[in-house]
Amino acid sequence: MNQDRMSEALNRAILETLLPGEGDLPGAQAAGLNAQKSATPMAPLRAAIARIAGSDEAFIDGSQTRRAAILQAVQAELLDEFTRLLAALLPDYYEAPPVIRAFGWTERPPQPDGHSIPAMDAATSVRLEKVRLRRKIWRDEA
Repeated sequence: MNQDRMSEALNRAILETLLPGEGDLPGAQAAGLNAQKSATPMAPLRAAIARIAGSDEAFIDGSQTRRAAILQAVQAELLDEFTRLLAALLPDYYEAPPVIRAFGWTERPPQPDGHSIPAMDAATSVRLEKVRLRRKIWRDEA
C-alpha cells in the first residue's frame, strides 16, 4: 500500500476507534467525518500509535479493543495532543446530520424560531423575582 493510502487508512482507523458508533448513533465514517481533514490534529499522535502498535498496519488491522487500548496508551503519553485531536473532531461529529438525527434533534438552526422551553417552576420564579427586584449592580456611566 502506498504511503498516502496508508496514511488515509490509519486516519480512518483512528476515527473509527475514537467514534465507533453504537446502536442508532453512527460511527465516524457513517457520520461523514473526513479522515484527511483530521490528519493535521492526528499528526502528533501517529508516531506514538505506530510505536505502541508495532506499525501503522498493526493498528489498522487490530481489533476495536486492541486499537482502543493503544489509543488509551497514547492519550496517557500525549494528553495535550490527544485533547487537541478530540477538540477538533467532536464539534464536526456532533454537528453531522446523521448524528443530529440519531439524537432526535432538529437539523434546522435554532434561530429565528428559537427553541421551546418548559414553563418556569414556582421555586425558580421566586428566586428570579429577587434578582429582578434588586438594583443594578454595575454602573452604566463613570
